Amino acid sequence: SSGRCRGVTTVGVDVTCWANGRGYGRFTRELLGAMVVAAPDWSFVCFADPLSASRVQLTAPNLRVVVVDQSVAPTQAAAADGSRSPIDMLRLTRAVARTSLDAFFSPTVYSYFPLPPGLPAVVTVHDAIAERFPELTLPNARARFFWNAKVKLALWQARLVLTVSDYAASE
Repeated sequence: SSGRCRGVTTVGVDVTCWANGRGYGRFTRELLGAMVVAAPDWSFVCFADPLSASRVQLTAPNLRVVVVDQSVAPTQAAAADGSRSPIDMLRLTRAVARTSLDAFFSPTVYSYFPLPPGLPAVVTVHDAIAERFPELTLPNARARFFWNAKVKLALWQARLVLTVSDYAASE
């Protein structure tokens, strides 16, 4: 096969979650590694914060990394007591907007940031823990409000939503 799918040839990938040692970080590392091999005719443009970029060990001729400055690494901001600056998310959005992409892959809603309008996107939801137990995972009403707004925007912008299990899909 030519490695093309409905004209998609250049895919942006949010790898700001790469620094997460387990869970969605591992998912992203493993999946991206498989994607660059399975689709050698595609180009993958990975958007990373400095911490995640320092941990990207994947090299392939069809992969490049764009490092976007952040005041706090998204994996640190995703902690229950962390928060993400709207300016940081806007920096990522702008970096994506400046790059010619056919589609975008957000491997986790935890590090999701708003995408430029009209960019076809795939978003992965790993679990519904924050929705089921907000008082245990999000420290206050403000954090819950922004989490819910981010998840709703991610789902609204996505052309396709992936889950990592049938259980996550049912939740």
